[in-house]
Amino acid sequence: MDRKKIIYLIIFVSFICLIFSIKVNINTYQDYIQSTGKTRALFGLSELKFSYKYYFGIISLIGFIIGANYLRKKENRLLLSFAMLISILATIISFFKIWRIFI
Repeated sequence: MDRKKIIYLIIFVSFICLIFSIKVNINTYQDYIQSTGKTRALFGLSELKFSYKYYFGIISLIGFIIGANYLRKKENRLLLSFAMLISILATIISFFKIWRIFI
């Protein structure tokens, strides 16, 4: 496979992971808003049903590592920088609890 096609694949996969991570954070926020009392106090346990969001972070992290490897080889820098930026953003949104900002 051509390296430019791999960079486009990294962009596509990272963008999809970003969209799904945002969707999971929105769903987590909606569940938190609808919960009351003890459920809200122990929301960390009910948040476990959204633990699949870490898989999206791992996939985008792999894309970042591949992009960093291509950056060392001085490939298409602008396109690769864009791919790595999307990968970093998808990884951050996947691993951190962004939904707590909206509380």
